[in-house]
Amino acid sequence: ILEEKEASLLWSGSGLMPIEEGSISTVYGTRYYIGDETTTSIRHSGIDIPARPGSQVRAVNNGKVMYVGEFADTGVLVIIEHGLGLKSWYFHLSESLVSVGDMVAKGDLIGKIGEITSGQESHLHLNLSVNDIYINPEIALHAPLFLK
Repeated sequence: ILEEKEASLLWSGSGLMPIEEGSISTVYGTRYYIGDETTTSIRHSGIDIPARPGSQVRAVNNGKVMYVGEFADTGVLVIIEHGLGLKSWYFHLSESLVSVGDMVAKGDLIGKIGEITSGQESHLHLNLSVNDIYINPEIALHAPLFLK
C-alpha cells in the first residue's frame, strides 16, 4: 500500500504546521547514537514538534489517508499521500481521527498526540517523503513546494 500513488497532485501552496503554535525542537538530519558514540548512528528523518498528550494534529496539506496503524515504539502512525509520491508521516499519536481512504484538506484534524514511554518529551515526529526518499519537512512548511 505504501507504494501506491495518487496520479494527480493534491498538495496546494505551502504546508501548515501540524500542531497549532508548535515549534520545532529537533531538526531534520540531526545525528543520534544508539548505545554510545562508537556504535551505530542514525540520521533524524523528520522534525519533532513538542506537544502535550492529547494535543490535536492537523494535516499539513490536502491528500488521501493511505495508512493508519499502531506500533509499540512509535504509537499510532498516519500516512497521507499528497499525490505523485509525496507523503507526510505523523508518528507518536495516541489515536487517529481518520481512516484509510479518507480525503483530507490542509488543516483537517487527523489525530491526537500520545505519551511517549521512552523518557522523551511528548511530541509529534513529522516526516515528509517523495518516492520513499525523506526530505526536510521544514521546507514545505515555509514555502510552496510546487510552482504552477
